[in-house]
Amino acid sequence: RAQWTAIGLPLRYLIGSEFSNDPSNGYVVRASDAADPAKVQIMTCFFRGVAMGLEFGRLNPQGAAQITYNQFAAVREQMKPDLALESMRQLMYLYNITYAKGQGYGYSDPANWQSYLDRLFKLGQTTRQITTDEAITNAFVESANAFDAAKVAADAKAFELSAEWKDVALQGPVMPAAK
Repeated sequence: RAQWTAIGLPLRYLIGSEFSNDPSNGYVVRASDAADPAKVQIMTCFFRGVAMGLEFGRLNPQGAAQITYNQFAAVREQMKPDLALESMRQLMYLYNITYAKGQGYGYSDPANWQSYLDRLFKLGQTTRQITTDEAITNAFVESANAFDAAKVAADAKAFELSAEWKDVALQGPVMPAAK
């Protein structure tokens, strides 16, 4: 949303989480890779890094936005820091929903997924009924969330904002700590 606003498309949006429990924004892992111990170790490290990044962003959204903004020229070309922070806030809010519910970063709700898969089948978008056992796994959630939260919190607190970012303030709600 923030990117479209940045390029002059201030549209009204349907916010899926306000009316739907359908899944969104996940990672795809082949079943054969999830059965390979070497690949599981690599994916576990990756998912843990993602979870740590999400936690850093939850605790210091300005810092996370500054890091991203400075890393990617395309972001700087599209928007100013205030809009980049709003984009980070929007993404952070959605990605942290299961964390805030106490389920951890990356958790996929099987009932919500099955409802979605059922509708895909009824609409003829799949040729057979797919089950959640075939489509999702929460096997990585525990290990992804097994990071040193105190260290991430200390890093988020210690991160120094540049002069350009010190006065950039959040304009909406942030995700609370886990229940």
